[in-house]
Amino acid sequence: MITAQDIFNEARELKVSPARVAFHHGMIPSSNMWLDIKEGKERDVTYSETELTSEHRTDLLSRYAIAAARAVQFPINTSFMHLLGN
Repeated sequence: MITAQDIFNEARELKVSPARVAFHHGMIPSSNMWLDIKEGKERDVTYSETELTSEHRTDLLSRYAIAAARAVQFPINTSFMHLLGN
């Protein structure tokens, strides 16, 4: 059986996160196995600026989201997320 120390050693050798090594061995990584979160350099993007789909997309899910958004007067992104199950 692999130990936590073995996971950290293997991760150091492979230059990957300990969480990735734990997953590889079929284990659930503990919180100390995840890498620290790095702050992004880009500015904060608000929900209203994020475009999940648009009127120009022709895939089935986008077309359905656009039709549903028009029918219930929702923003297209909100309709799209509801169709994804969120």
